[in-house]
Amino acid sequence: MVTGIISISLGIVFLIFGYLIYVKEKYDLINDFTEQKKKGLSAYAYARRVGIIELVTGIVISVYGVIGLITRIPASGIAGTVIICLCAIIALVINERKKI
Repeated sequence: MVTGIISISLGIVFLIFGYLIYVKEKYDLINDFTEQKKKGLSAYAYARRVGIIELVTGIVISVYGVIGLITRIPASGIAGTVIICLCAIIALVINERKKI
């Protein structure tokens, strides 16, 4: 039950950041975006990809947390949340490499 609540909380955080970056275009939430933009290195497409990755990750983690609460399988909740977070990190790293 605790892992489900943690997953839902983490998912909500990702959802909020993804929404603010992707929908509200708060690109200043991305580390060094304004400095990189001044240097001409960062594009708005990169920022939108970061936002959509965060948004989708938040949705997936939240749904996974709800499923964990319903099924009450604690080990899968922890493992699944870690795997989903690792996938999000890998997607962000790939996105960072695409920026260059």
